[in-house]
Amino acid sequence: MAGWIGDRSLSSARVFREFSTWTTLRDQGISLPPPVLAVSRRRGLFWRSAFASIERREAKDGLDFLATSPTEARLRATCAGFARALREFHDAGAIHSDLHVRNILIDSAGIDDEREAPRCTLIDLDRTRIVGSISPRQRVRELLRFRRSLEKAGHGRFTTKRYQALVLSAYCAGDRALRRSLLRWSRLEALGIHRHRIAWRLGRLSPLG
Repeated sequence: MAGWIGDRSLSSARVFREFSTWTTLRDQGISLPPPVLAVSRRRGLFWRSAFASIERREAKDGLDFLATSPTEARLRATCAGFARALREFHDAGAIHSDLHVRNILIDSAGIDDEREAPRCTLIDLDRTRIVGSISPRQRVRELLRFRRSLEKAGHGRFTTKRYQALVLSAYCAGDRALRRSLLRWSRLEALGIHRHRIAWRLGRLSPLG
């Protein structure tokens, strides 16, 4: 439905909720660009809304970053930067709920050493919920959602066990209890990836796909 509806919705609340979430997380120290505005206007049955923040001109979203054919050292550093950004987000009590490769900004401006992690920022927070404590299972679901998005975008080569181990190590940052919990839940939650793969194949066969 997203392709038909676009930026239309039945309520104006969503964009203002995103603005509130954005400012709340910034107040908690999460690295987000300063928000500029949230606007909504009714057109007939639907509302059309827009959210804007200060642009980071050097930043690229995940797909654009991968399109630059980064070196292995840059990829490893970016995996670590992404994992740390997501851990910070979760520790602030926030669940992104729409974590995919387009919803991460990667900014390497001023970073000359390819082994140094770039600044990674999660964006598009219109479905984000701030719930307080995030369980290991919820954390795993977000990580697997991002993994599925890479596969769906044709970048499955970046979901190998080596990259998964790198992200997990950076995310846990030496917390062995958290690592054990995430590994336990990942084995259970990973079963859902097979269902999604079937859905993707069916979607490609559909005339609407």
